[in-house]
Amino acid sequence: MSEKIKLPYISPEIITEIKISGAFYQNIMNSYYYFVSLYSKEDITEILTAIKENSYENLKQELIPASNSIMCLIILLREIEEKFKDQTILKEIDITDKEKLADMLNTNTFDVSQFPTVNED
Repeated sequence: MSEKIKLPYISPEIITEIKISGAFYQNIMNSYYYFVSLYSKEDITEILTAIKENSYENLKQELIPASNSIMCLIILLREIEEKFKDQTILKEIDITDKEKLADMLNTNTFDVSQFPTVNED
């Protein structure tokens, strides 16, 4: 007799609210940057275009799993940002050092505290 494996499952129509800290949000953002860094600029452009246009028929077959994962991360990040915005705790960072930002994103070490100017509007 084979052993049963129990996997968690939530029905697609179920909606719930969860509490997310800013630190967890930053970890999701870092995961997004890391995941995107695994692909070429051309592949990411192709993936993001497919997501934006909701059209996957021209997307290379090997990029479809990545596009699904990236889309989920984008949706999750935007949903969290909207909740933070609704609570008036979403802030924007004014980035003037683009080289520093690029280096952080390329090395998956994005750290918001490295950019001192925060827009409180």
